[in-house]
Amino acid sequence: MSDQRTCPIEGCPVHIDGTHLMCRAHWLQVPGWLRRKITKAWRDYRAIRLSTDHVEVLAAIRTHRVVADEAVAFINARPAAAPAEAEDAPPEHLRWPGPGPAPASWWAADGTKVYRDYDAYCD
Repeated sequence: MSDQRTCPIEGCPVHIDGTHLMCRAHWLQVPGWLRRKITKAWRDYRAIRLSTDHVEVLAAIRTHRVVADEAVAFINARPAAAPAEAEDAPPEHLRWPGPGPAPASWWAADGTKVYRDYDAYCD
C-alpha cells in the first residue's frame, strides 16, 4: 500500500506515501498525546489484521480512523503557521543566528548559554 496521495491538511500540496497519515511538517504539529494515541491504534490494528474475527478487525480499523480524523481536524482548526514556527521550534532569541550549522553551544542575545543538543550540554 504505497500509493502516493496528498497530505489531507487543507491547502497542503505535499505528496506523501499512502502509509503515512500526513506530511512530516504537519505530523510534528500534532500534540504528542494524540500522536501516541494514533500510533497505538495503528499498532493494535496491525496486531490483529490477520485475525479471522472480522468484527474485531473492523473495530480496530474504525478506532484508528477516528483518532486519525481527530488529528486532521486538530491541524485544520489551527491557524496556518510556517513549519519553522511549529510548537517544538526554539524561541527566536535561542536560534543560531550565524551562518552554517550551529556550534555545540553559543551565547544568546539575552546572555543565556544555548546548547545545540543534550550531548553538547554533557560535553
